[in-house]
Amino acid sequence: MEVFSQNNVKSSTTLPAYLDLANYQSGAIPFTLPVVLVANVTAALQAYPERYGQLQQRFKTMLQLPFMHYQISTRQYPMLITLQLPKALTNLQRDLNLNGYYVHADSQYLRQRNFIQLSVIQPDFEIAINHLHKILNYYKQIVDA
Repeated sequence: MEVFSQNNVKSSTTLPAYLDLANYQSGAIPFTLPVVLVANVTAALQAYPERYGQLQQRFKTMLQLPFMHYQISTRQYPMLITLQLPKALTNLQRDLNLNGYYVHADSQYLRQRNFIQLSVIQPDFEIAINHLHKILNYYKQIVDA
């Protein structure tokens, strides 16, 4: 779905008609947006400062994990940590996957650079971060030995 566009977009078969930008571009009669949609957008915008604070705290928590000294700057994504791992940690992504932690590392771009990415946006962050901390501490002990 596109929100703003300088080009004409194709009509969507999966969006409700009132959300389909193509209807507005074609000059169709404007739709009245459902009050529930407007109320949800309003609630989301009002909750944003609190949510942003929560995400910032999660980011700071993640920076305390082992291997964060391999972090590279990603200013475009303030809720994403990108690590460029050395050869000694090449199997970290696979080992995390085997333990139920799926990090972003599967694209050709990420694999070629030995990058993994960790995100703070997930519903069970507090539980996951504790388990991840234990796994990474154990992994660090093995690598350092």
